[in-house]
Amino acid sequence: MNPSSLRISLVSLLNEITPGQLKNKLIKGVPLTPEELNVRKLDLRNTDITSLPPGLRVKGNLDLEGTKITTLPDDLEVGGNLDLEGTKITTLPNDLKVGGFLVINKTEITTLPNDLGVSGINAIGSKLTSLPDNLEVDSHLYLSDTPITSLPKNLKVGGSLYLKNTKITSLPDNLEVGLDPAYIGYADLDLRGTPITSLPKGLKVGGNLKLQDTKIASLPDDVEAQIIWMRGTPITSLPDNFTFNGSLDLSETGITKLPDNLKVSGHLWLDDTKIASLPNNLKVGKDLRLTNTPITSLPDDLEVGGGFDLRDTELTSLPAGFKVKGNLIVPKATTSLPADLTVRGSLKLGGTAITSLPDDLKVGDTLDLRDTGIVSIPNRLRVGYARPVQYNEQLGYHLDLRDTPLAKQYRKQAKIVRSAPGYVPKFSNSESDGDVAGRLLRRDIESKGGKVGRIFI
Repeated sequence: MNPSSLRISLVSLLNEITPGQLKNKLIKGVPLTPEELNVRKLDLRNTDITSLPPGLRVKGNLDLEGTKITTLPDDLEVGGNLDLEGTKITTLPNDLKVGGFLVINKTEITTLPNDLGVSGINAIGSKLTSLPDNLEVDSHLYLSDTPITSLPKNLKVGGSLYLKNTKITSLPDNLEVGLDPAYIGYADLDLRGTPITSLPKGLKVGGNLKLQDTKIASLPDDVEAQIIWMRGTPITSLPDNFTFNGSLDLSETGITKLPDNLKVSGHLWLDDTKIASLPNNLKVGKDLRLTNTPITSLPDDLEVGGGFDLRDTELTSLPAGFKVKGNLIVPKATTSLPADLTVRGSLKLGGTAITSLPDDLKVGDTLDLRDTGIVSIPNRLRVGYARPVQYNEQLGYHLDLRDTPLAKQYRKQAKIVRSAPGYVPKFSNSESDGDVAGRLLRRDIESKGGKVGRIFI
């Protein structure tokens, strides 16, 4: 191999080094050649290195976690992530360039350069007290458990912004978090455990807005987020005519009343609140949950686009014309169903006081009647109609009649059939009373114009 080829091979090897010659040279302070100052990646974690040479360029990640380094060269350039976690560095150079994440967890760094350009910042548990004005972070900004008390104007965060357990008391107007197309629906604004008491106008969050364990008592009427989590906050009311294009969790709050014309395009969760009635013209695009509330009636014009969970309430009946596009779980106090009830998902009546079902009842998925007093099959009952499977005895969805008087009635008939002289099992000699009872029940349902998938009896 000629000298030129040998040199090229050595430079290529150095660019791949994690432990090896380049690391040893840096630790010992041996001068590097221009070729050695340009490396693909460099992992110096937990070494005794105390300084980096001027002119160092790292195309990928530079990892200095746990080293004894105290300063960085002014002209350092890192194309990937720069990890300084646990180092003794207290300040960053003004001309620092980082193409990926800047990681300063558990450091003594208190401020960042004004012209810092990074993809993301991870400062959890650091001494960071402030951010530069007009800071733009393409991906995530993690500031949890820092002494930071305020955010700069014009802050833009493309991904998540985590402020959990900080001393933040306010946010800048028109703050935008997680609106980068790569993060919409996934990037969160986390304010849990902060002393913040209000939110600014124009707040937009591409993912979750986490407000649990805060002092937030109200929401601005123009707030935008995928989900707002308010469990355990002191909120008592929502803005008049509030329209929210996401999901809203008000569980375990002190809210007692909802405004008329409230529109929530996602889920609305009201579990364990003091809500005793629902407003006129309430529209919920997905699931509505009211478990363990004092609700006793529902408005006739209620619209629910998903499931409806009413467990542990005192509601005894549903309004006429009620339609649920998801699952419906009714409380045990329910004694009757409206004549024209349609449930596209599952209808769960287990443990209720229901003894009869309306004719023409349509249930798209499973009809659960376990442990009820049901004694007869309605005319034209349809179970499993909304599911994209071909109807037969094995496929489809099911009618669950276990522990009901009706199941006992059909099992008694099955014993008579099986004990009749000349009886031949349909499938095998080991078929049970339940198998025969299910076939008898299916025959009776179909004779009345109904249809059902599997039967549990």
